Amino acid sequence: MQFNKLLFSSEGSVSVLQFKSTKLSKIEIKTLNELLKTKEVEICEVSNSGNVNNIIVNNLSSYFLFMLDGDILRGAKQNRILNTSVLVSPNNKLNIPVSCVESGRWSNYSRDFNSSEYTVTSDFRAKKSSSVNKNYNSKKSYQTDQSHIWDIVKEEMCLKKVISDSDDYEAVYKKHSNTLKDKFKPAEGANGMAIFYGTKILNADIFGTEKLYKQYFERIINAASLNLQRKSTISSLTEQHAINILHKKIYYAEESIISNDKAAGEGKEMRFENDKFSGFELTYNDSLIHYTLLSKRG
Repeated sequence: MQFNKLLFSSEGSVSVLQFKSTKLSKIEIKTLNELLKTKEVEICEVSNSGNVNNIIVNNLSSYFLFMLDGDILRGAKQNRILNTSVLVSPNNKLNIPVSCVESGRWSNYSRDFNSSEYTVTSDFRAKKSSSVNKNYNSKKSYQTDQSHIWDIVKEEMCLKKVISDSDDYEAVYKKHSNTLKDKFKPAEGANGMAIFYGTKILNADIFGTEKLYKQYFERIINAASLNLQRKSTISSLTEQHAINILHKKIYYAEESIISNDKAAGEGKEMRFENDKFSGFELTYNDSLIHYTLLSKRG
């Protein structure tokens, strides 16, 4: 993965490196929020009785639909998160893998799911990605260990001192404000970013189009804000050091490929795992849709 730096900026101990990568996609892609506004997508339980780890996405539009790994879907019988990024072709219905992040509810708030404003933190995404990788290696499945996901939710709610009657992970966001809001803005021409805490990379996310990048920039920054303990005094980071770190981590990820197979939706998904990072690269017709590199911060 090659990239050209566009902007490096810091706020306290947090730094964001924004860049433009190769392999951009030329297909017309819409986000879930866009298609929900035009009522061209439906997301619901697989049946009246439901299934915790699967939901149905019906793309009624003439566009490809992209849904981000770790995005929270609100409603139906309980809130879920996507186990991996998914691309749904036009006028197509898919059964997609999800995990529950609201263990205390199994009753309909609504018939369908709606999009939340939030994506789980990079820590959460890394742990979920490792769980998916483990299941994929043994069962060729994009499922997670659901008990492990519930443990992560409880741990984060306890850490943030949040109480929810239904153990709803989204309650963490509702209590804690985005401390990085308005500190970072998407750079013109960028389609990727890496977020650092001191000299440690937290996550890198690269999208197939600049438009997708702009639409997901704020929620990824918000997730970083929730995840950071900003009172610590740690080493500062220079622009060149950030570039060197990202190059090195991407190289090690490409040396740690554990699968390269059909994606959960359209396209192919190459997944990687090592002792420091977890993640994947989703492509369609050899063009990038989404790449994510997630640090196992523990």
